[in-house]
Amino acid sequence: MSHTPTLDAAPNTIGDLSRYGTQIALDMLTTVVGTIDQGVLVVSAQSEAIFCNKQFLDIWQIPDHLASDNNAMMAFVLDQLTEPEYFVSKIITINSDPEAILRDEVALKDGRVIERFSQPSRGTHNEIHRVWCFLDITNRKRAETDLLRQQRLVSEQQDHIIRMQQAALAELSTPLIPINDSVLVMPLIGAVDTVRASSILEALLQGVSDHRPKAVIIDITGVAAVDAQVASSLVQAAQAVRLLGATAIITGIRPDVAQTLVSLGIQLNNFKSFGTLQDGIAYAQRF
Repeated sequence: MSHTPTLDAAPNTIGDLSRYGTQIALDMLTTVVGTIDQGVLVVSAQSEAIFCNKQFLDIWQIPDHLASDNNAMMAFVLDQLTEPEYFVSKIITINSDPEAILRDEVALKDGRVIERFSQPSRGTHNEIHRVWCFLDITNRKRAETDLLRQQRLVSEQQDHIIRMQQAALAELSTPLIPINDSVLVMPLIGAVDTVRASSILEALLQGVSDHRPKAVIIDITGVAAVDAQVASSLVQAAQAVRLLGATAIITGIRPDVAQTLVSLGIQLNNFKSFGTLQDGIAYAQRF
């Protein structure tokens, strides 16, 4: 019965292949590296190229007549790079440390990007060869760039939508409604925090400047709680309206609100106040 030979252990280095015979080892190496996408270059301890596959020549577009000339092949590669000095400096660094491993990317003048990988490999007599692998990752880098561009565009669109929504919410949170040519009403609903108080003041000043009303009504019927912060904001808004030449009127003053204003010692001389918006509008229409 015939026996099919098998490999008792997978070779880990180029030198390990030699146990199957020099020619067999070379044939195995050539077959393996001929089926991969990477360009492979094997360099001896004396920095002489001792093997390269067809993919290596194709990636670097090296003419066949230069494949046997180390110096010419290196010069041909360097002439294609955008940063040849960097390329060479990494080779010098890696050669100073036989055990070092390198992985980086290099850019070519034609727009391509090549991934470079290098690691040592021990030969039959324990000499250290160096294996260099090169892979054209141009399409991958372009896809990554396109993805980042799309993500940035989506982010910008989202930011624009958020800004528009914030502007719309700001208008809703500080509505300024003209009753007639002489009266503006700002009905407030919900909580009034520092940010909203600033928006209220800004909207009031802009509205008074644009419309030149004789009276401005700030209605707080919908403000659930009036604390020191809210009361202070109302007073500032009323004072600002008065400085611009309009009469400030605050409506929706409930008993608890009046008690808060009194307890805080807030002077009501600078503006008129009413319990209902209806009363405030009736008063404002006298102007």
